[in-house]
Amino acid sequence: MVLYRHMKLLRIAILAQLKSPTITQQLAPLLRDRGHIVDIINLSGVPSENFTSHPDIVALANYDIVYYRSGLEASVSPVRIIMLEEFLKNTSVQTVNLHYTEHPKVHSKTYEIQEAEKSGLTVPVTNYTAGETFDTLSAQLGLPFVSKTDGGTNGVGVHLVATAEKLLAVQTRYQKVGLFYQAFIPHDFEYRVHIMDGVVVCIWKKAPKAGDFRSNEAQGGAMLVAEPQYTPQLTELAKVVFATFGFEIFVADFMLDPNTGTFYFTEINLNPGWINTVNEITAVNRSAVAADYFEKICCV
Repeated sequence: MVLYRHMKLLRIAILAQLKSPTITQQLAPLLRDRGHIVDIINLSGVPSENFTSHPDIVALANYDIVYYRSGLEASVSPVRIIMLEEFLKNTSVQTVNLHYTEHPKVHSKTYEIQEAEKSGLTVPVTNYTAGETFDTLSAQLGLPFVSKTDGGTNGVGVHLVATAEKLLAVQTRYQKVGLFYQAFIPHDFEYRVHIMDGVVVCIWKKAPKAGDFRSNEAQGGAMLVAEPQYTPQLTELAKVVFATFGFEIFVADFMLDPNTGTFYFTEINLNPGWINTVNEITAVNRSAVAADYFEKICCV
């Protein structure tokens, strides 16, 4: 990546409800080391009434860049986040990852899967009926199949179902949460592609821990070096994902069926953690790449 330098130092607002190590320990300090002013701002307490007149919102007009991480989730308050996007557009502030007017359901896994499938990506066979019967699901998806919560993260709410008793237990546990079901794809690894403005920054693979089928690092999955032979194919798939959703910073996950060589799209994540940003697995400083991007868009 080209490093851009400015006569003018940038004022950057990172909107985050949680103190993510990715932001507080990696990205923000690196940007400050480059001389930029960085404020981490929590807007979750700003009320919808007179939203754009609130001092915390008005103050955002003074920044060069606003990077949205969390705090005004569309599932909780879509009105506020749409008003924020319109306000920043009208004040000509550069924004990153703020496209909720176009994708207000982006944090819904079912929405992501449906949009990906429309774009021609291969996805597991999916049933979106939360209260579906075991007989219907097993006939459609085979056994075992996977049950997922629509808004879960880090592998929470993901279960492998092989019996009617297990399905009943899952449906009882998540009565107040949207569920959907997918065919189980035999796999050894999932591949995670980190994308920055449509460009693949790095790729790695995730292996489930012993006795688990989930590849999530949060559930004990291992982070491993990806085989270079898959880079061209995953790069082309990532281009399709970027064209579908348009977010500037995100990761896309793909599951490889070793029996067929098929990559299945599983989900995107707009808040990827990269606290382990430089190591033998990726050998890429993703915080530096993000900082380069911020500098670049303010040069154009």
